[in-house]
Amino acid sequence: MVVAGLLISNSAFLFSLYFLCELAQLLRKSQDRAGITCIMYCWNAASVFNASVYTESLYSGFAVAGYYLFCKGNFLGSSVLLTIASAVRSNGVINAGLYAFFVLMKLHHSRAINVLITPILRFGALSLMVLSPYIIYEAHVYGKYCISGGQPWCLQVLPRFYPYVQKMFWNVGFLKYYRFRQIPNFLLAAPSLYFTLKGHLADDTIKRGLHYPCKIDSFLCFQLFHASFLVS
Repeated sequence: MVVAGLLISNSAFLFSLYFLCELAQLLRKSQDRAGITCIMYCWNAASVFNASVYTESLYSGFAVAGYYLFCKGNFLGSSVLLTIASAVRSNGVINAGLYAFFVLMKLHHSRAINVLITPILRFGALSLMVLSPYIIYEAHVYGKYCISGGQPWCLQVLPRFYPYVQKMFWNVGFLKYYRFRQIPNFLLAAPSLYFTLKGHLADDTIKRGLHYPCKIDSFLCFQLFHASFLVS
């Protein structure tokens, strides 16, 4: 079982590495930058998760492949992969924001609402698709524990099982991680965050802007900041 888990995790890591290199090449148009991106992905403080019997590498593989298909204009294919990613890990629901980000970028360039109705409906459906594993899971647990009996979380205005478990047993909640005792971990993540932001803001392709649908650098930068703080 352990050997199978290691094979799956490491194979998924190589899968994610391949698509990350392809995505970096597509966005930056530079083999050197794509190579540096892949090296930094392999050699980082959180790389231990990718080689362990854990869901991180499997999630990363589907997520990065989904981003790549998105940039290639295959929106349905990307949503399928991102839906699988959110089924692997619950924090994958944040990937639904990719389609919302795309709609906001289109709104920024066009104020004609009648022209944007179809994209809004289309990408709204794709976002809902990415959210569906989490919604289905919560609905299943609600039906199992709240219909026949009463649990404390069932009485909430919006009953959600997973956040309740995280809060009760793992002390996880909105901004709960941000405590003074975590300052050393934030300092540990600071160099990578600094160079990521500096490179993002200084890049000529960002200043010039990229054609749709590849202008997702800002969203990916936000994702990296989110992940860096979580694993710090």
